Amino acid sequence: MTLPTTGDRQTWLQWIHDSRPSILEQLKHWVVLAQTDPTNESSGLERGELEESGIYVLIRRRTQGFHGNCLVIATVNLPEQLQNQGWLKSFLRDCCLISPWEKLIIEDVKNKILKQYCIKSGFKSLSSFYQDTFIINRTDFLSRT
Repeated sequence: MTLPTTGDRQTWLQWIHDSRPSILEQLKHWVVLAQTDPTNESSGLERGELEESGIYVLIRRRTQGFHGNCLVIATVNLPEQLQNQGWLKSFLRDCCLISPWEKLIIEDVKNKILKQYCIKSGFKSLSSFYQDTFIINRTDFLSRT
Protein backbone atom coordinates (compact mmCIF):
# COMPACT_ATOMS: atom_id res chain seq x y z
CA MET A 1 0.00 0.00 0.00
CA THR A 2 1.20 3.51 -0.77
CA LEU A 3 1.78 6.13 1.90
CA PRO A 4 -1.34 7.96 3.08
CA THR A 5 -1.59 11.47 1.66
CA THR A 6 -4.12 12.77 4.18
CA GLY A 7 -4.70 12.53 7.89
CA ASP A 8 -7.70 10.28 7.42
CA ARG A 9 -7.60 7.88 10.38
CA GLN A 10 -8.96 4.90 8.49
CA THR A 11 -6.40 5.30 5.70
CA TRP A 12 -3.61 5.67 8.27
CA LEU A 13 -4.62 2.51 10.14
CA GLN A 14 -4.96 0.58 6.88
CA TRP A 15 -1.43 1.68 5.87
CA ILE A 16 -0.03 0.47 9.20
CA HIS A 17 -1.89 -2.83 8.90
CA ASP A 18 -0.87 -3.49 5.29
CA SER A 19 2.68 -2.12 5.25
CA ARG A 20 3.91 -2.79 8.79
CA PRO A 21 6.12 0.33 8.85
CA SER A 22 8.48 0.88 11.77
CA ILE A 23 7.67 3.42 14.47
CA LEU A 24 10.35 5.65 12.93
CA GLU A 25 8.81 5.40 9.44
CA GLN A 26 5.39 6.21 10.89
CA LEU A 27 6.79 9.21 12.79
CA LYS A 28 8.54 10.55 9.69
CA HIS A 29 5.42 10.25 7.58
CA TRP A 30 3.14 11.78 10.22
CA VAL A 31 5.48 14.80 10.48
CA VAL A 32 5.42 15.23 6.70
CA LEU A 33 1.61 15.13 6.70
CA ALA A 34 1.38 17.48 9.70
CA GLN A 35 3.58 20.02 7.91
CA THR A 36 1.12 20.11 5.01
CA ASP A 37 -1.44 21.53 7.46
CA PRO A 38 0.39 24.27 9.42
CA THR A 39 -2.84 25.92 10.59
CA ASN A 40 -4.13 22.71 12.18
CA GLU A 41 -7.31 22.61 10.13
CA SER A 42 -7.27 18.84 9.55
CA SER A 43 -8.45 17.10 12.68
CA GLY A 44 -7.06 13.84 11.31
CA LEU A 45 -3.54 15.27 11.55
CA GLU A 46 -3.87 16.61 15.07
CA ARG A 47 -2.58 13.33 16.46
CA GLY A 48 -0.77 10.27 15.28
CA GLU A 49 -0.97 6.76 16.68
CA LEU A 50 2.25 4.87 16.06
CA GLU A 51 2.30 1.09 16.58
CA GLU A 52 4.84 -1.66 16.07
CA SER A 53 5.54 -4.99 17.80
CA GLY A 54 3.62 -4.17 20.95
CA ILE A 55 4.92 -0.59 21.12
CA TYR A 56 2.29 2.14 21.10
CA VAL A 57 3.07 5.87 20.93
CA LEU A 58 0.54 8.68 20.73
CA ILE A 59 1.93 11.93 19.36
CA ARG A 60 0.35 15.31 18.77
CA ARG A 61 1.47 18.72 17.59
CA ARG A 62 -0.21 20.78 20.28
CA THR A 63 -0.66 20.62 24.04
CA GLN A 64 -2.29 22.72 26.72
CA GLY A 65 -0.01 25.40 28.12
CA PHE A 66 2.21 25.73 25.04
CA HIS A 67 1.51 28.23 22.29
CA GLY A 68 2.10 26.95 18.78
CA ASN A 69 3.07 23.68 17.20
CA CYS A 70 5.56 21.29 18.77
CA LEU A 71 6.05 17.55 18.83
CA VAL A 72 4.15 16.16 21.80
CA ILE A 73 4.70 12.65 23.08
CA ALA A 74 1.41 12.07 24.85
CA THR A 75 1.53 8.32 25.52
CA VAL A 76 4.18 5.63 25.35
CA ASN A 77 3.37 1.99 26.08
CA LEU A 78 6.27 -0.42 25.82
CA PRO A 79 6.38 -4.18 26.23
CA GLU A 80 7.98 -5.10 29.54
CA GLN A 81 11.18 -6.37 27.93
CA LEU A 82 11.85 -2.91 26.40
CA GLN A 83 11.21 -0.91 29.57
CA ASN A 84 14.32 0.64 31.15
CA GLN A 85 16.44 -0.49 28.19
CA GLY A 86 17.03 2.89 26.50
CA TRP A 87 14.23 2.64 23.94
CA LEU A 88 12.66 5.94 24.96
CA LYS A 89 15.97 7.83 24.94
CA SER A 90 16.62 6.57 21.40
CA PHE A 91 13.08 7.50 20.39
CA LEU A 92 13.52 11.01 21.82
CA ARG A 93 16.70 11.40 19.80
CA ASP A 94 14.86 10.28 16.64
CA CYS A 95 12.06 12.73 17.42
CA CYS A 96 14.58 15.56 17.80
CA LEU A 97 16.20 14.68 14.47
CA ILE A 98 12.91 14.38 12.60
CA SER A 99 10.75 17.10 14.13
CA PRO A 100 10.47 20.38 12.24
CA TRP A 101 9.60 22.13 15.51
CA GLU A 102 12.25 23.26 18.00
CA LYS A 103 10.37 22.05 21.08
CA LEU A 104 9.55 18.51 22.03
CA ILE A 105 7.16 17.87 24.91
CA ILE A 106 6.62 14.76 27.00
CA GLU A 107 3.14 15.12 28.38
CA ASP A 108 1.74 14.12 31.76
CA VAL A 109 4.62 11.96 33.06
CA LYS A 110 3.34 9.73 35.85
CA ASN A 111 6.00 7.00 35.66
CA LYS A 112 8.46 7.69 38.50
CA ILE A 113 11.48 6.36 36.61
CA LEU A 114 10.68 8.45 33.54
CA LYS A 115 10.06 11.52 35.67
CA GLN A 116 13.48 11.08 37.32
CA TYR A 117 15.06 10.71 33.87
CA CYS A 118 13.41 13.93 32.68
CA ILE A 119 14.62 15.87 35.72
CA LYS A 120 18.13 14.36 35.56
CA SER A 121 18.31 15.22 31.84
CA GLY A 122 17.53 18.86 32.57
CA PHE A 123 14.11 18.88 30.92
CA LYS A 124 12.02 21.72 32.32
CA SER A 125 8.43 21.52 33.53
CA LEU A 126 6.14 23.21 31.06
CA SER A 127 4.70 25.38 33.84
CA SER A 128 3.82 25.29 37.51
CA PHE A 129 0.35 24.11 36.50
CA TYR A 130 1.72 21.37 34.23
CA GLN A 131 4.55 20.14 36.45
CA ASP A 132 4.40 16.58 35.06
CA THR A 133 4.77 17.80 31.49
CA PHE A 134 8.34 18.36 30.33
CA ILE A 135 9.64 20.53 27.54
CA ILE A 136 12.79 19.58 25.68
CA ASN A 137 14.85 21.91 23.55
CA ARG A 138 15.84 19.60 20.72
CA THR A 139 19.11 21.41 19.94
CA ASP A 140 20.24 21.10 23.56
CA PHE A 141 19.17 17.46 23.77
CA LEU A 142 20.98 16.52 20.56
CA SER A 143 24.17 18.23 21.72
CA ARG A 144 24.19 15.98 24.82
CA THR A 145 23.43 12.64 23.13
